[in-house]
Amino acid sequence: MEHSKKLVTILVPNYKTLEITKICMRLLRKYTNFDQVEVIAIDNNSQDASVEYLR
Repeated sequence: MEHSKKLVTILVPNYKTLEITKICMRLLRKYTNFDQVEVIAIDNNSQDASVEYLR
């Protein structure tokens, strides 16, 4: 099985911004070719529902 190397890594920082993060992730899913792009969400110890959403 051949694994293609990702061309771009997108980092999505989050701190208590669940609604903005949801919009960002939805748009990334809609407009991103995940064969070439890696998306990493980084939560900064949010105490809202962000962590559950990102899992």
